Amino acid sequence: MQPVSLELSVIMVSFETRDLLRESLKVLGTDPPGCSHEIIVVDNASSDGSADMVEREFPKVRLVRSGGNVGFGRGNNQALRMASGEFVLLLNPDARVGREGIDRMMACLRSQPEIGILGPRMVYPDGRLQPSVFRFHSAWREIFIALRLHRLLPKRLRGRLLLERHFGFDETLRVDWLGGSCMLVRRRVFEDIGLLTEATFHGNEDWDLCWRAAQAGWGTVFFHEVSVAHVSGASSRQYVGFPETEWFAYHNLYVILSNHRPLWSVKFYQVVLFLTFALEALRLRLFPPMDAQPRGVSALRAARCRRDLARDFMFGRVKPIRRYGEERLVRGGGEREGACGPPSG
Repeated sequence: MQPVSLELSVIMVSFETRDLLRESLKVLGTDPPGCSHEIIVVDNASSDGSADMVEREFPKVRLVRSGGNVGFGRGNNQALRMASGEFVLLLNPDARVGREGIDRMMACLRSQPEIGILGPRMVYPDGRLQPSVFRFHSAWREIFIALRLHRLLPKRLRGRLLLERHFGFDETLRVDWLGGSCMLVRRRVFEDIGLLTEATFHGNEDWDLCWRAAQAGWGTVFFHEVSVAHVSGASSRQYVGFPETEWFAYHNLYVILSNHRPLWSVKFYQVVLFLTFALEALRLRLFPPMDAQPRGVSALRAARCRRDLARDFMFGRVKPIRRYGEERLVRGGGEREGACGPPSG
């Protein structure tokens, strides 16, 4: 990273999101942060003219043209090495936040020197809440939920303990990790623990960052007083859909857990995941849901898919690929046809 000369660096990595990127940059341009700042956009070789649009319509933005689609972590790291802000806002091109939101987040982070990472309340464009705060993955947590024991807890206590969809998103709270679509990070965090992981192509970089920050003594906070609209998945939907997104998610989780936990712990977690998904598939088979999951995939099919993915990882049919692109993903035991396989091309 460059020597500090500004208060804030806003970093955005774009892939095939020209129109969403334009809207996000317009918000930052017409309602800029009330502090010295820079905006750095890394374009991962988009074919939709994203880079040319930034260069033409937003000449003050620092544009980096990647030689190819280098992924989320590596793309952000290109910008982080150029950044000179005391704080860094990692912002997805499909998220919109203006001056008031950024200034309030920065004020909160400044007032709590022990906090290294802060994230706002995320909502979909139609105003629905978007789960964006999480606990680190734990086998015991999965067992607790699978046995429905969490339903015995008072609603508010359940929300604080489990977060995700159980949380009301109506209070500022210390959490384990935040979704990376809008994340304000103190520069000193990167100086202490390094930049984003490049072990995965796209996904779980936020989990990894918050984990390493926690190991170094930095806290992570969900800040409910600021809401940010986020489309969610705008880049990944350009080249994968369900169930490929599930494969990406579990593959990336496998890689990240393998980097931070002993092998026996990872294997135990995989066994628990398989059993909980198998139980969920059985429950949905006996008591079919009345509606379907988003993208037209039934809840039963989704549960079966997750069960099969967990089985493949548990028995080593999938090997961790620590750097890969979306062009082809390879299974350890050879390519396997099926609804829950990785994208092929």
